[in-house]
Formats: sequence, C-alpha cells, structure tokens
Amino acid sequence: MVYMNGTDSTSQNPQVQFTEGGPYTVKLRVRNASFADSTVKIEYIWAGIPGLWTGETSTDWYTTTNWDDWRDPTNLINVRIPGSAPNWPYYIGDFTIGTQCKTITLEDATSQMTITGNLIIP
Repeated sequence: MVYMNGTDSTSQNPQVQFTEGGPYTVKLRVRNASFADSTVKIEYIWAGIPGLWTGETSTDWYTTTNWDDWRDPTNLINVRIPGSAPNWPYYIGDFTIGTQCKTITLEDATSQMTITGNLIIP
C-alpha cells in the first residue's frame, strides 16, 4: 500500500493505493488536547480482483493466496484463469458451474484447469 496525493498515515483523509491483493488491517487513531483512542479492524479492506486465479502458491483451488483478492470464489463470482499463472488450478471432486463459481473462463490457449470428478454445467 502506498499513500497518494501527499497524504500519509497521519492525514485526516488519507488516500491510498493497494499494491497487492488480499486483506488489509486498518487502525484508526483519534486524539484531541485531552484524549486519545484507537480501534483496529482486522482484514477490514480486501483488495484485488475477485475470481482472478494467480496460482502464486500452489494448484489448490481452496488456497486463498492463489486468488488475487485472497478469497475463494463463490457462486456469485466469475472466475478467470490467465495463461500466465505459474500453477494451474486443481479441483478434487465434482465441479459445478453456479456452485463453485458463477462462470469460468480460460483466458487463452495455454490456460488449464484439472477437475478429478465431473464438470457439471447446469
């Protein structure tokens, strides 16, 4: 994460750009002349593109660090598997479009996915 437009961690309205996908924890500090307090929100902001397979960690579909936003897709998420992934997704069992993800797109001729069971397209 980098601060933008001259803001920093002490700015009233900091502007940030997320440089990596995944969860970010936020800490808010407030103070005046006689009082100071803070609160922490763990994994409060999620950056990244939902459903974009990066394959950075392994071939396991359910390893969150394989996804750009560090979240396993749901039935509402369109999945994209680019040809540039260092590891291809491997799914154990039956894979149902509309359950494991909304749609799935192999982005180019080199993109791959392995399913050990049936691919079910309702």
